[in-house]
Amino acid sequence: MIGLTQLRRPPAIRRLVRPASHFPLPASFISDTKMRRAAGVDARLAGAGSDSNLHAAIRAASLRFEETLRPDPLFIDPYAECLVFPGEGNFGIKEQQQASLSSTLYYRLATKFIDDKILNEVNSFDELRQVVLLTDGMDTRPYRLNWPRYTVIYDISPEAIFKEAHKKLQDSGAKLSKTCMIVHTSMELSDLHMLLSRKGFSGYKPSLWVLQGLPLTTLAEFENILSTVSSFAMKGCPFIGEFPGLLLGDKFEDKASSPMHSAWLR
Repeated sequence: MIGLTQLRRPPAIRRLVRPASHFPLPASFISDTKMRRAAGVDARLAGAGSDSNLHAAIRAASLRFEETLRPDPLFIDPYAECLVFPGEGNFGIKEQQQASLSSTLYYRLATKFIDDKILNEVNSFDELRQVVLLTDGMDTRPYRLNWPRYTVIYDISPEAIFKEAHKKLQDSGAKLSKTCMIVHTSMELSDLHMLLSRKGFSGYKPSLWVLQGLPLTTLAEFENILSTVSSFAMKGCPFIGEFPGLLLGDKFEDKASSPMHSAWLR
């Protein structure tokens, strides 16, 4: 977690979650039926075609679905399944080797960490009732986390993916608390500051900003997000999340050598 009191200069995070490469988790706990359903994820991904953002969102939802199936899950996402599978009889299941759970352990750990930090923040500060989720469009936290009364959740994500996910969640029976509200803002629109203001967000009230899944492919895009948060949130507001995975490539050390980004790795 980083405080926005420091976002006027290069912020620092305490640790960066990287993909795990050891201690694989056993898959024997999943029933044959559930294994076949999990294997059907590739059919859903194939349907995403060349839409890399949709592909990534479905993959993330599938990881939450697989984690939910474990006998000792880090977290439970009862709504991930409806996002992964379009409907009974349409799985298009084929023989394949299931992706290594250990190779995606970092996402599961990051999701658990972020869940816990969100709940700790909103339950520790009575006036914190504005939450901004920077997501892939399939974030189920508005439905699966226990939010305090009168929390307004602003979801910033790809519009087409959010609309598809929202319909599937509604069809599956997912419901927000009657005292809470979710407001979506498309990430494709340029002036997020103006759009959030029009939808009721106030920079003069405490807010929590959470980054996980928002499609960011360059450091410039990442800097723009930091700039938006820094200019819009009031002093002292927390900003937590997962460093964009696409920026953790082979050339990451070179990309991170600039003064601003080296500060993120301290």
